[in-house]
Amino acid sequence: MRVSRGTPSIAPDSSALVILTATTLEFVDSRSGASRSLAIESRERVAAWSDDAAAFATTSLDGRVCVYAVLDSHIVKTCEFSNVHARSCAFAKGNSVLWAMANDGAALALDADGARARELGDSKCKFGAINALARSCAGEYVAILVRDALARDEVRVFSRDASVVSFKPSGVRDAVDIDMTIANGDHVLVFDDSCDVDAVPTLVVHRMDGVRRATIRNVYAGGRARTKRALIVFAPGDGLVWIDQERWVMTRAVRNPIRMRSRGPGSTRVYREVGDAYEALVEYDDARSNAVGGVIAVSPCETVLACACSSRANVLFLWSAVPAFEPVGDVDDDEPLAAFIHDADVVALKWFPDDRVAGGCKLIFLLAEKSAAYVWIPGAVVPVRVNVDHSFVPRALVGEFAGRVVLASPDAFLARDLAFS
Repeated sequence: MRVSRGTPSIAPDSSALVILTATTLEFVDSRSGASRSLAIESRERVAAWSDDAAAFATTSLDGRVCVYAVLDSHIVKTCEFSNVHARSCAFAKGNSVLWAMANDGAALALDADGARARELGDSKCKFGAINALARSCAGEYVAILVRDALARDEVRVFSRDASVVSFKPSGVRDAVDIDMTIANGDHVLVFDDSCDVDAVPTLVVHRMDGVRRATIRNVYAGGRARTKRALIVFAPGDGLVWIDQERWVMTRAVRNPIRMRSRGPGSTRVYREVGDAYEALVEYDDARSNAVGGVIAVSPCETVLACACSSRANVLFLWSAVPAFEPVGDVDDDEPLAAFIHDADVVALKWFPDDRVAGGCKLIFLLAEKSAAYVWIPGAVVPVRVNVDHSFVPRALVGEFAGRVVLASPDAFLARDLAFS
């Protein structure tokens, strides 16, 4: 497929593709191949899809929020809201309500059927700001993190119809992000990262009624991933931490090594990219200062974890994703399964299901300023580089549509089959 103009967005079930340009919205159905193009007033972006892909919402620079329903391989605009200026959106369960976090410090419930907007309780905070919005996994609740003019943090949890509870997060000095999860009921995760000299980054877990369930120190609010039971987050010293989401205890911790040696079977395999291939290294030493960040991605089979960290963004690490079952204290001495060293930074990575390969999935990642995508499957020795159009430099992995992986740059995209060969 040729390089196309526009910004793509794929439905959660890969059934549809939405392409937005400065003047048009194009909807493409993967099953029938039918497409429809609508004129739009100003540049829009897809801000949220419903879980069943029956609706999606867009936001625009002029402050509008539009909701579109997917009906028989076509789309219909069901409602439009003005002067919302939404920073983020999320559909509630059932698609009839769209939650939006606005720039003016308000959280709104938008009636996705009747074009009515209402504020979520007293969510608007005068002289304050809403720092984050999180949606529960089942779509029943939304939580917002509010900070007032005196720098006091508060969490407010709402259902589709009314406010559920408001509480001040216990043991938190400076909340930077929130999340929600489901394990023995819904929980609100508050990430604390104060600048105080004696402070350490901390995760504080609260029940829906505001009662503190657990406090886990030395974890960051950066990239995170989940398995069926574990929450995986970054820790100081370029580490990764596995947290049991039922008992809320740390069950595994590893540190991305500065020095790696390939000592034979069972040890870390270290390879360096040379041209379009890789060469094996006996040892790799990188003494740069530690820093955390990047993306964590767990394979669909939950056996392999891939990550790149900000201090060594040109190195892709592969780890066993399997957690331990007993709590641990300090960082373990686990070694990564493999490390691939490149001459450019890893800017995106994502797992895709693929029943044509062993393991039923493949890892695809992109490097900065490279007109190529890299493909690795569990069990393979090294990734395979797949060159794309030389005039196109992908920066994002959007998803899979009609059997092809969609790669995107800021204003263009390309869809092609990235089969492992």
